[in-house]
Order: sequence, then structure tokens, then C-alpha cells
Amino acid sequence: MLQKYLSHGLLVLSAAFSLAVSPIVMNAGAGSKTSLRVAIYEYIPGYHENDKLSKLRAEIKRRFELKNPDIDLVIDPTSNREKFYEFDSLKSWLTQSTGEHFHVAEIDTLLLGDLIRANAVWPISATNTSNLFTVGLEASKVDGTLYGIPHLLCGYFLFARDPQFLQGAGQKELVSALQNTRDNAVDILGEFNGSWTLPALYLDAWMDRNPTGDPAQALTAAIVSPDPVALDDLKKIIGLCNVGGTNACFTGMYHAIAPDALVSSFALGHANAFIGYSERLHHIRKIAKKGYIGVRSAPLGDGDAPLLFSDAFVIGKNCADACRRAAESFAKFMNTDEMMEYYLLARDLGDESVARYLLPATISAFAIPGIKGDEHYSAFEQHIRRAKAYPNHGFVEHRRAVNKKLKCEIDVAEC
Repeated sequence: MLQKYLSHGLLVLSAAFSLAVSPIVMNAGAGSKTSLRVAIYEYIPGYHENDKLSKLRAEIKRRFELKNPDIDLVIDPTSNREKFYEFDSLKSWLTQSTGEHFHVAEIDTLLLGDLIRANAVWPISATNTSNLFTVGLEASKVDGTLYGIPHLLCGYFLFARDPQFLQGAGQKELVSALQNTRDNAVDILGEFNGSWTLPALYLDAWMDRNPTGDPAQALTAAIVSPDPVALDDLKKIIGLCNVGGTNACFTGMYHAIAPDALVSSFALGHANAFIGYSERLHHIRKIAKKGYIGVRSAPLGDGDAPLLFSDAFVIGKNCADACRRAAESFAKFMNTDEMMEYYLLARDLGDESVARYLLPATISAFAIPGIKGDEHYSAFEQHIRRAKAYPNHGFVEHRRAVNKKLKCEIDVAEC
């Protein structure tokens, strides 16, 4: 009798657990659907607070449900996109089944290791990775296990109108060319301020000097003692942003005026070069529609070893069984050439829109018409193929301490 009641109790607990981690099943019966809640990465061109990528979301939902009629895709905006970089919010999204929560989130893999340590995400089951760039896979694995499906890549690039600023494999040629330029334009503009940004710039500079090194180890070492050579390289580049005697890029003055002020100034011809993410070219080309603009990996250090971020789809522990299968189907769908074409070429923004210049994590995307013939995308592809990944653990924990140390080393007034 006791065994009977114990067995019954275990069944009840098992059922309760299944309800806690499984998605809502719509219209139980022959026409039942699995409800899949997804948060796509929102820091992309075209996002506006009064719209939040509504047309893009609607088209993703329409196309996905057309191919997967047994899944009800819920792809609403997040309450605040800053939560993509708030660990506690991400953890809550991916483990809770009430309130604001998602079964799938497209995260910056800088936070991946912390989510794994918090037991917030599932490993990805066997999937074909042959169409994914190595750098994205590297960013999405921990101890050899795949925890995310890479979707987009990102990194720091140098944009310039004059080809002489794009020569060479390091920064010596750039600095020399800018010093010999006789004009009133600012040498370089870029966003060099912030506890996420400055440590990332430093790691990029360090990698240029140490192409076979481990950026995760460089990050932890920088808490106490940043590499003096890499730091000196980075200081040289930051020092080239001199606007009326003030380093507006390092102080954050421009960003305080308007988030796009720096890139707009370059696009309007007020600077000789700009350092920023690949997608900043979307904004540049919206203003400077014609004329030569070249691109190369940003020479933050005196070398040429690109370091890239990755955005990957992860599956939360609040998603099990049918939900996990639906989640992996969604990630696979988002990496099809059909969806990459729509995403990267900004079809949701209108027929005359400029490409988003987001970097795809898939190899085949560079053969898509409209991307294959784009000179900028061709340049980006060459850098992706030889890039290494930013560390996917430790950044959340150490970024503030590293940022404080770097700011003090670069400008004693910041100590």
C-alpha cells in the first residue's frame, strides 16, 4: 500500500515538473500546437523604441509557421533590450515559466559560460555544423560541448574613404598616414568608452600582438596588470580622436549627445576614419550613399589578428521535449539562406534600404545574391575566416574591474 502511494506521489511530482519546464500546448487534441517563445537579439539596425522591429518579427513568424504549422511562434519584443546584457534577467528569462520568459534567446556569447554555470541552458543536441564558421562555433562551445547555435558575428573594423588608411597589417602605416594628412578632419572617431566596450577593445589590441594567445587569460591578467605593449597600442588609437583638444571618444561626450553622433560625423566627412562594428556601415551608407568607403579589421594593436563576438540561439531550461525540438527547428530556420537574405539585406526596412551589414555565422550566406556582389561583405568574409572568438566566460565577472584599470592606465584623471 505504501509503495502504491509512493508511486502515485512520484507520478504527481513528475507531472508537475513537466508542466513547469514545458511550453503551453495550444488546442489540445489532433490540432495541438507547441508554443515557442523567442527573444531575438535587438541591438541591430532598424530597431526603434516606437517600433522594435515589428515587421521583421511578423515576417519571421509568418515564414516559420508556414514551414512548421505545429508550432505557435511567439516573438514579441523584450520589455527592455538592455536585459540582453543583464545576467540576472537572462537567467530569469530562460528558467522561469511565468512573467517575462523565453524558451529561446539570442544572446551575446560573452555571457554563455555564466548561463551554463547557472544551469540556465541546455546543450544543443547533434546538429550539422558544417555550414557554420569556426569562430562562431568556438564562441558557442564550453569544454567541447555545443550550447548555442551561432547566428550572427560582430567585431571592430576600420572604415576610411582614403585607401592609404587601410594599408599594412598593423597600425604603424595608419598612424603615419594620418600624421601626414593636412586637413581639418578628426583623425579617427569611435566609441571607446564603457565597461563592455573598453575591455573588448583591449582584448582586440592584445590579440593583434598575440595571435596564438588566449584572450580569456589576457582578460583576467588585465585586472592587475594589462599588457604594456597592447595597452600602448590601444592608447595610440584612442589618442587619435582629438576634437578641439578633447578626446570625445574616450570621455563618451559624443554618445551623451546622441548615440549615432560619432558615426554620423564620419559619414558627413568630419573624420578621416571610423572604428566600430560592421553594422555601423549601415548608418554610414544611409548618409554617404556614394563614394569609396573601404574596410579592414581595426588595427587596435600593431598586428592583424581579428577577434569576433558571436550571437547565438540558446535553449532555456524552461523548455523541454517538444519545446526543445521546436527550438532547434527555429534556430536551423533562422540560419537558412532565405532568412539570412531577408535579415542581412534589411528587406523589412523597404526596397531602397541599405544592407544591415550584420555578419552571418553561416558560410553559405556569402553566396546569396546581393551579398556575394557587395564589396563590403566580401571584405568582411576574409576577416571572419581567420578570426578567433572573444571568451565566453569571465567577461561578466571581470569587465568592471578591467575597465577601471584600463581607464586609469590610459588617463590618470580617470583613476
